[in-house]
Amino acid sequence: MTLGAGIREMYEQGIDFVDKEMERALSMEFDWKRKPLAVGETSGSTDTELSYSHLYFSTTPWDTVDEFHKTREIWELYNQARGHCLKTRADYDRFAAFHESKLSAEGPAGRYLSKTDGELKRLRQQLIIAWSLRKAGTHKIKGRHKLKSQELSDLLNDEFGIPCTKTDVDNAKKKKVFVPHQVPSTELTREALKQLRRRLFPELVMEEFLTQKSAFNLDPAPLDQCPLNHLMD
Repeated sequence: MTLGAGIREMYEQGIDFVDKEMERALSMEFDWKRKPLAVGETSGSTDTELSYSHLYFSTTPWDTVDEFHKTREIWELYNQARGHCLKTRADYDRFAAFHESKLSAEGPAGRYLSKTDGELKRLRQQLIIAWSLRKAGTHKIKGRHKLKSQELSDLLNDEFGIPCTKTDVDNAKKKKVFVPHQVPSTELTREALKQLRRRLFPELVMEEFLTQKSAFNLDPAPLDQCPLNHLMD
């Protein structure tokens, strides 16, 4: 937009009244004053017949004021480096995962947690430390006697969807102490640990890795199980 210099700006900077180009962002995002309940995605098309999908959700009151404040703080943190716009169900799910990760990692376990795939990166680190020290049930490997660093990184990356390179393995192996309960307890990390126990480390002790589960989350309720009055919010 084009705006003229203000009186204060002209006085303080000693400039004439001139036009200047500015960029301003209009935020029309949800303000989180109510808790999302039933979450879905609808499809449509524009006047020019361009197809699109768009997020929608009903809402319900928060159980406590503290839940609202925590969620607003986490949303602001989520947008610090780059603004996010909730347009699709995938957008919502990404924030819900980030939200759960931050809540379950409150305290020392939340320090130095990456904003991108933070819980998976922490799981990778802690799993490799435990494996190198034969802790938390990683001493037994399904179908083999031992693993090399490259083999473990390939398995984590290719078979379990946990981003990993041999360098990641070598760096984590330098740690000499395995500290329990450092991995945020989210749906993503719990499912990854279940798969690891089923397919790689049959005696894996999941509880040794996970923090306490978050007190509340943004998991959506099924659309077909929500009362009509909620869907009309």
